[in-house]
Amino acid sequence: MKNLMLTLVLMMFLASPVTAGCAWVLWVVQFTGPGGGSYEPMEGFENKANCVSALNKFPKLKVGMTATPEAPIIMGKCLPETVDPRSTKEK
Repeated sequence: MKNLMLTLVLMMFLASPVTAGCAWVLWVVQFTGPGGGSYEPMEGFENKANCVSALNKFPKLKVGMTATPEAPIIMGKCLPETVDPRSTKEK
């Protein structure tokens, strides 16, 4: 039930757009089973410290955790607004 509530809260944030003018963006990805997920912007921040503070509120991952639709694993990362983790560029 706790994971369901967390998922619903995160989905609410995902539905709201990240506003322009934010220097840092908190990106989240939700895994509900085997395979990958896609990062989506959750919230924008004026600085990296505020973004990391929000990221630190996420539940900590533990060894052996398995993602399921009932208990998804949610991960996040803070990136500058100019970086989109969904784009793949080969160097």
